[in-house]
Amino acid sequence: MASVARRTAYTEQSPTTSTAPTVFIVSWNDFLCPTTFLSKRKSNQHVTKTAFANLDASIERFLLHAKQFGTIFVLCEDKAAAIEALCHKWLPRTARLFSARELHSQIHLICAATAITPTWHAQIVYSICSPRLHAGNIVLAVCGGARLRASCLEVAKFVPVVPKIFAATEAAPTVNQATNLSRIVADNLSKAMQHPGPLDATI
Repeated sequence: MASVARRTAYTEQSPTTSTAPTVFIVSWNDFLCPTTFLSKRKSNQHVTKTAFANLDASIERFLLHAKQFGTIFVLCEDKAAAIEALCHKWLPRTARLFSARELHSQIHLICAATAITPTWHAQIVYSICSPRLHAGNIVLAVCGGARLRASCLEVAKFVPVVPKIFAATEAAPTVNQATNLSRIVADNLSKAMQHPGPLDATI
């Protein structure tokens, strides 16, 4: 982990058991998909089909790997129509993954119905975690930017979750940067899940 993370903090805490459920909360915006970069027409025009294909494959690989450890919630700060249009145009493999009926119970896509508020991320994180707390601790794996990281840590103060955080330092990654980011996390996911306590990695 140290070779790929700029900052990795391992915290001493009671070990998690193998039966503790794991929940992944992954940001679509500027983590899986470089939405800010793609929203700029000039930037968009210089992206090759190969670059989009690599991004598509990287997102697919990450989600399929992560679902082996627990349920995934992909958070999109845009309306559903926006992500559907983007996937249809540039990310067909990801589109098929989101629409696959056999994966509906394992990969959930949560889109914003209204404008994002300062508390939106924390509210979503809490609403995902709270129904699963009846069995005790849960492992909360978070992949996203600063706001999602802060929301995870805030929720962890009040509910019994074991946070495992992969935080991106690049606020508006390019297509290639986003591709590499999801590859790095996927490559290190097994090790992170095997670690018995919390971790906080910045990439």
